[in-house]
Amino acid sequence: MDKSFDTLRSIRNTTSEESVWLNQRLDGLTAKEAILLHGVIAANPPGCGKEAVELLANLMEYEMCYPADNPRQLGEFLAREEHNMDDVLLTYLDLDKLAGRYMEEHPGQFAGGAYVYHGSCDDDRHYDCTNLAKLEDKDWSVKLRLASDQNPEGVWVKLPDYEEISNGRPDEIRIALDALGVRTIEECQLLEVKCILPEVRNIAENYDSLAELIYDGQNLGFALDERGQGMPHFMEKFAAALEYEGCRTLADAVDISQNLSCYDVMSAEGFHDYAMRELQRRGYFHGESSLADCFDFEVYAADLLEHQGFLLTKDEKSYITRKDTPFVPVHDHPESQQMVM
Repeated sequence: MDKSFDTLRSIRNTTSEESVWLNQRLDGLTAKEAILLHGVIAANPPGCGKEAVELLANLMEYEMCYPADNPRQLGEFLAREEHNMDDVLLTYLDLDKLAGRYMEEHPGQFAGGAYVYHGSCDDDRHYDCTNLAKLEDKDWSVKLRLASDQNPEGVWVKLPDYEEISNGRPDEIRIALDALGVRTIEECQLLEVKCILPEVRNIAENYDSLAELIYDGQNLGFALDERGQGMPHFMEKFAAALEYEGCRTLADAVDISQNLSCYDVMSAEGFHDYAMRELQRRGYFHGESSLADCFDFEVYAADLLEHQGFLLTKDEKSYITRKDTPFVPVHDHPESQQMVM
C-alpha cells in the first residue's frame, strides 16, 4: 500500500461511501496510475472527498512521458520515443529547448520519475455525489499484482498494455517492472490476479507462465477496447455469449470475443419489431389494423425465439443461440499445471 496517498484516504468532508470508494480505488492503483496521481496532486491537490473522487475517476485523462525527472531527461525522452533519434544525433540536439517547447504545449508537473500532463481524453466522468457506482474503474481486462525479490509487497498492473502499438512508449508493464526493480516478467511472482469479467475465475491455475496469462489478458483487453471493431451492441452480445457457453476461463473468453459472429442475439428491445416483421411476412398487420394495440408482440416474439432454439439470458434482456458458422479458437489451451502463488 502506497502510504504517500494517506492524505487522500483521510481527506476532509468525505462521506462514508466516498471513503470506501477512495480506499478501494487507491488500493488497486497500478504503478503507472500511482505516478499519474502524484503528478495530478502536485498540480491540483483536491480539497475534499468529492474532488478526490472526481480526480481519481478521471485519472485516465492524464498522460505522461516516462522516464523523465527533469527537463533535460524529458527532452531526451521526446527525442528517442517521439522522433526515433539515435545517440549520435542526440549530441546535436538542444534537449532543454525541445523539452521547454513541449512543456509550453502540454503544461504539467514532474513527479514520480515522469512528466505528467493533461491529455486529450474527452470522456469526462462527472461526480455529482449520487453516481459513485457509475464511476467504477473498468478500463482494463485483467489486473495482476506482481512482486519481486526487491519488492515483495508488489505492484498492480492492468491490461491491456499499449507499449508495442504506441511507438514503444512505456506503459503499464515496463513501468511496473521498473517499480519492481527487474527487467523481465519472468523475474516476477504473481501474488493476485482478477478479470473484469465476473464469470472468469481461478485464472492463475490455468497457466504455466505469466507470459501466457498476459498474452490472453492483452487479447481480451484489445477486444473490449475495440468493441468488435464497432459491432453494434457488442457488450450485450459478448455477455450473452459468455453466459450461453458457460464461460469460466480467460482463454475461453478470448476465443468467444473473437467468434461473436457465431451467435445470433436478439435484444428484448427489438422484440416488437421482430414480431411485427414475422407477422407481416405471414400476411398480418399490413397497413392500419385495429388488432395492433390488442396484440402482445413481445410474448409472441419470445415464443417464436424459444421455438427456434434461442435461450433467454439470466437478466432477461436477450435471447441467444449458436449459428452454423464455424467457431475458430484463437489458439489451443491444453490443460496447464497449477501456477504457484
